[in-house]
Amino acid sequence: MLESLCIISIAGLITGVFFSVPAAGPVTILIISNGLKGKLRFCHRVAYGASIADLVYTFIAVYAFSNLYKFYEPYIPYILLIGSLILIILGVRTFRTKINFNHIDDKEILSDKLRNKGGFRSGLFVNFLNPALFVGWLISSFLIISLLASLGYNTGGLSEQINNNIQKIENKEIAEQIHNRKDVLDSIVDEIDIQQKNKVLEPMGNSHKYTLFLSLVFALMVAAGSTVWFYFLGKFIVARRNLFKGAIINKMINGLGILLISIGVYFLYSSFMDLI
Repeated sequence: MLESLCIISIAGLITGVFFSVPAAGPVTILIISNGLKGKLRFCHRVAYGASIADLVYTFIAVYAFSNLYKFYEPYIPYILLIGSLILIILGVRTFRTKINFNHIDDKEILSDKLRNKGGFRSGLFVNFLNPALFVGWLISSFLIISLLASLGYNTGGLSEQINNNIQKIENKEIAEQIHNRKDVLDSIVDEIDIQQKNKVLEPMGNSHKYTLFLSLVFALMVAAGSTVWFYFLGKFIVARRNLFKGAIINKMINGLGILLISIGVYFLYSSFMDLI
């Protein structure tokens, strides 16, 4: 039991950090754009808010995706619609940002609490209103936990839980996304099947309550991992912003605003297509 708990905790932390790094999503854009303004506290609050959504979605993806998604799926177009409008508003505000570096002291920007207020709700809503997180954390969790199981580590039954979730998925778009990673998944699943036939894997504590507990621990560690990445990303951007001239920073912020608007427009288009 202790072994599987330690393994799942480490796996969750690695998953949270590793799968947050390459994503050029709305949260990353919010942190970079506000980091260029010197709003370190705001960046950290965005990270904390986003991690709450990561925790909830990861827990659902690992433990009860196949059941809860049936209730969630009919409302996805409306969630996308609301999320797209929020992203477009944030994008417009970001695009219209103009910082006058001739009249603002860098240290004042970093310490001014009024300029750093907010952020938590932005990170929370932007992530909660992004249904793609369901699929993203489902696939990333499947890859990591299945890999551990294939190597003979005790996952406390989580590998079987995720496999059951994936087998019950009826949504064609999700199935296609999983199929796109077929080359990676097949090698993992084949290895798991071989070891199960040879009785190498002997999951312990495979009870309902224990699986529920491990799912929660994994989700907490994923949220912690994503928070760590975005926390230090914000610190890095703020610390290195002095390498750029004021005019360049303003252009970069405006460009990130356009990118946010583009993502919002894409979500808006997706919501209308789903409704049609």
